[in-house]
Amino acid sequence: MTDLRTTNRITNQQKQSFIQRLLDRGVYRLKDKQLYECTIEELQALMGQVDMK
Repeated sequence: MTDLRTTNRITNQQKQSFIQRLLDRGVYRLKDKQLYECTIEELQALMGQVDMK
């Protein structure tokens, strides 16, 4: 069974991965938020938009 700490660590790793990929593409903000302030869902949506360009 996965405990909460493992789930949080995986989520944080995923979030950092999305942030790094966006930074590599020159995306630093989402509207008025820094990327680290965004939820994983917002980062996923933004990544999808960037990939379509």
